[in-house]
Amino acid sequence: MKDRIKVGICDDDTPALGAISGLVEKIFTDEGIPADIELYSGSREMFSAAADNGFDLLLLDIDMPDKDGIQLGRELRRKGNTADIIFVSNCENRVFESFQAEPMGFVRKSNFFSDMTKYARAYVKRAGKTRKTLAAEIGGVIYNIPLGDIVYIEGALAKQHIYTDKKPEYYVLRSSMKELECALEPYGFLRVHSGFIVNSSHISVIKNSEIVLLDGRTVPLSRSKAQETREKFLKLMRSNGSVTF
Repeated sequence: MKDRIKVGICDDDTPALGAISGLVEKIFTDEGIPADIELYSGSREMFSAAADNGFDLLLLDIDMPDKDGIQLGRELRRKGNTADIIFVSNCENRVFESFQAEPMGFVRKSNFFSDMTKYARAYVKRAGKTRKTLAAEIGGVIYNIPLGDIVYIEGALAKQHIYTDKKPEYYVLRSSMKELECALEPYGFLRVHSGFIVNSSHISVIKNSEIVLLDGRTVPLSRSKAQETREKFLKLMRSNGSVTF
């Protein structure tokens, strides 16, 4: 896990911005991971900063002039921004709409401390898992691949292709899919097909016969594993603090 977390907060209400910042700093410090926080009062300013500042977490108000938080979140995702997003708002009627930006969660301003504490704990728990690595000897070279970087694994008989969101984009590992499935399942990986294992944190949409990943790539979802995959995915999302219905 990182020693500190970098958080960007955007809200056009200046008093609210200061109050949220103070509470977020306290909550994460109490959870053992201090936060470096940057504040933005406008969505345009936040959008420009998010492109360069390497935020781990973004807290976005929804009801803002010019461009609301959901629009901002969608645009950040289209630009490839993978920071966790939590919407902070009293617009509870827009919870479902907020899913378009693939958020980690939705915090009610009226219940901020309780809701945000829940998500902070989920974030710290997940960060502890994603820092785990897969150590593998490939072609005489030992690689230490962060599990959070692995998007999916495609089976090819005795050789498995491990695809990541970093360079190099994939590794070829001599192992069985069953061995990888057993080793990675505790860390949120799902066997969605006889030839595919997917990192649940990279899933955007689960359809009837395929899974769409956050970067737009797709992998097949077998009919025999469809229901199990959906149930396991929802269970994982609930354990990470996501709002599910």
